[in-house]
Amino acid sequence: MPKAQLKSLMSLSDSLAALNHARYSAFAEQEARIAIGAFEGAAYKGMDAPTLKADDLEYLCASLRILCGQYGVLVPTDEIRPYRLEMSTRLAVGENPNLYKYWSDDITASLCSEVLDPERKVTFVLNVASQEYAKAVDLKRLAQAGAQVITAVFPGPAVHAKTARGEMVRFCAQRRVTKPGELTAFTGTRGEWAFVPSASSETELVFHRSAAGKGKGKGKADDEEDEDESQPSKPSKRARNK
Repeated sequence: MPKAQLKSLMSLSDSLAALNHARYSAFAEQEARIAIGAFEGAAYKGMDAPTLKADDLEYLCASLRILCGQYGVLVPTDEIRPYRLEMSTRLAVGENPNLYKYWSDDITASLCSEVLDPERKVTFVLNVASQEYAKAVDLKRLAQAGAQVITAVFPGPAVHAKTARGEMVRFCAQRRVTKPGELTAFTGTRGEWAFVPSASSETELVFHRSAAGKGKGKGKADDEEDEDESQPSKPSKRARNK
């Protein structure tokens, strides 16, 4: 794809267009890195995988699945190469008008196969993906496969919601979460989130940020599209619980 077309498709600056055009032009030659240590963005900073213990990472390898526009669905230890491709990019692939159409069946089938695997003993799926990426999964099919599907909801500015989603993954790993009820104890790394029973349901766990936390900064609304965080140029869900 010509650099100018890439720039227009992804709404990039000249420098980012040049960087990503170079990446894709020599994609196979790019250095590969494991996914959990390669992604950037607020969610991955909140997860802070490099500081997790070996047992925590083992839990994530069994329990976390990462969604992305380039590879579809990833296990944390899968190797990936530097790229930039948001799931919402209006890129037609073959007969598919966009990446949602291209990936949805494959991603959903992959997740359902894990739910249906008797050795995995999956009882629930915790959705901590942004709205942009969660739309790539048929959550009804996951529920039909036999897992309770629960979405963690963090109202407010997107920058804080993204960080909280990563912190929730970290919480699950450190606590070895195996039951939905254990998730309500989540408060975030800085203790600024609290579970709100009155706003929650069997399919949504809602957490509100404290007034003290809200005074630390503002960001865009959480219903805005997620910035692509799948850019492993430096040393980014679904959490599945056994």
